[in-house]
Amino acid sequence: MIDGLAEAFLHNEHKVLGYKLKPFSCAHYAMLDALKSPLVGHTHLVGKRDLIVALSVCSLSNPFDWTLTGKDWGKLLFLTDLRFKRGVKKFGFYVQDYLDIPETYSKQKNDNDLFWHTPPVLSIVTKAAHYFGMTLDQCWHYPMGLLCWHIRSHEELNGGGRIIDPEKQRLIVEEAKRAQAEAMNNA
Repeated sequence: MIDGLAEAFLHNEHKVLGYKLKPFSCAHYAMLDALKSPLVGHTHLVGKRDLIVALSVCSLSNPFDWTLTGKDWGKLLFLTDLRFKRGVKKFGFYVQDYLDIPETYSKQKNDNDLFWHTPPVLSIVTKAAHYFGMTLDQCWHYPMGLLCWHIRSHEELNGGGRIIDPEKQRLIVEEAKRAQAEAMNNA
């Protein structure tokens, strides 16, 4: 079994700074993205408030109901630098545990960056609803990495993109780097 697929099925229980975290779902990602959290890729530095907000959001079954509570503010006030650093590291392990998504390639042509593209999280939810007849609510609250594996497998079985073996992916990246270096030397 590909390691990433096994990772999408097998999860540890995650508890960080007293917050018991729910499986990281599309809803958790969407809420953190809407809050511009650096813990899901926004570019500002992670602060203590960012960590407490992310933990609070990810401890809810329905993150769309999230509000910062007095308990959250209390944890923020007494968060030491050492506990903050450990918390950020543990949160990273939590996301990684649920978000091992397969790399794919596609035969699509004419990908034009002049057009607006659907945000990835919305694309995942829409595809799952369409492919599997799940309700949108089910899609939003399903573990994100596992949902992506189901989608990619469905697409592969139906002639779409193929899941890339990690070793082949490494070789593709190495070849691309070699070709780029060769082009730079010839320029």
